[in-house]
Amino acid sequence: EEERQKELEEIYMLPRMRNCAKQISFNG
Repeated sequence: EEERQKELEEIYMLPRMRNCAKQISFNG
């Protein structure tokens, strides 16, 4: 189950990081 949770976390984190990068590029 731990491995599965890590995979889910990565799946959720990736889009967040992309959104953050987009916001930074827009604000910059």
